[in-house]
Amino acid sequence: MTSPGPVGGTPVKKRIERSITGGCLVSLVLLIMVSVSLVAVVGYVLWNTSSTTERNRTAAEAELRDLIDRTARESAEALRTSATTDPAAVTTLIWKHTEAPVITYDAARKGFTAVVEKATVYKRASILGSSPDRITSRGIFTYTLGPDRAWHVNVATRETAACLPAREIDALAREAGRILEHSNNDPMTDTQAQDVLDRTRPLGRLAVRKVAHDKRATTVSALLTDTAQTVGQCFLFTLSRPGNQVPSPVAVTPASSC
Repeated sequence: MTSPGPVGGTPVKKRIERSITGGCLVSLVLLIMVSVSLVAVVGYVLWNTSSTTERNRTAAEAELRDLIDRTARESAEALRTSATTDPAAVTTLIWKHTEAPVITYDAARKGFTAVVEKATVYKRASILGSSPDRITSRGIFTYTLGPDRAWHVNVATRETAACLPAREIDALAREAGRILEHSNNDPMTDTQAQDVLDRTRPLGRLAVRKVAHDKRATTVSALLTDTAQTVGQCFLFTLSRPGNQVPSPVAVTPASSC
């Protein structure tokens, strides 16, 4: 008759079981430590990229505010230096120094309002690297003649929606200039100019008011409006006459009237 083996298994088997159990515990502890470290590293990287992006954006916003203020100062100084009060000349100077697509003239108070938009690019950080992002700043410049007969400017910021009409008119003016520049015909009459510019889309937002000629250039005067047709701006499109020895691109400039 065979005697029964020791209860609980052989000593060798017990040592193996204890070794396996200890190894599992060590592996579990190591796995937990690695997981915690990985979460900490990822959390730090995310925090760092978010912080870097925020710093870059804050710096870009400060740069845009400075650009808007500097543009306002320089345009007002140009008006003071010129000492002009002629609406056409003032409009041209404001556009030259601000590139504002909408510049309105208030004859009652003899003041001008320009919608100015500036933009800059900053780096948006991420785990995979960095990518460029763009922010814009919009200002409403109000130019008035002070008691000293010198021009002064006031700057106010506006929401994006408030500047949408100006952006639409700017895009329409650029498209009209491109069409005139690539046209093979020199528009001699209002009707001919309107026929050429009706290629802009959508129709009904550009109305030719006058076409003038001299030996070197043809100037088309037109009224441009936004999509809702709540804001209008006169523009002058000046293009070289056929045969001009020194052809130049079409000049597109806002005008005080058309």
